[in-house]
Amino acid sequence: MKTLLLLVLSLSLVFSIAYAHPGKSPSCEMVAAALSEVETFKPGITRAEIEGFFELDGGISSPQQATYVYKECQYLKIDVEFRLVNKNNKVEFSPTDVLVRSSKLYVSHPVKD
Repeated sequence: MKTLLLLVLSLSLVFSIAYAHPGKSPSCEMVAAALSEVETFKPGITRAEIEGFFELDGGISSPQQATYVYKECQYLKIDVEFRLVNKNNKVEFSPTDVLVRSSKLYVSHPVKD
């Protein structure tokens, strides 16, 4: 009986510690920060504003469509589409390009070149 009581008390302690602060781990806080940033990405913001928090993923991308990874975690990604604002008729990445749409934040392995 004493062993059973000790087991129940031990399990209660373990579960109370494990579930006392759900979502409070550093990784959850980082994901929450990334989600908050993505929620601010509205059509009309510039590439430079996005690149304050995200950077180009590896692999093939174009100035019009690209995949970006969160600077704090390369597994968190968004796909974006831009309207190019080029003044010299060149197709190139420009910090003044304007966001047309972005995907929701998703998780995927980083692409290596």
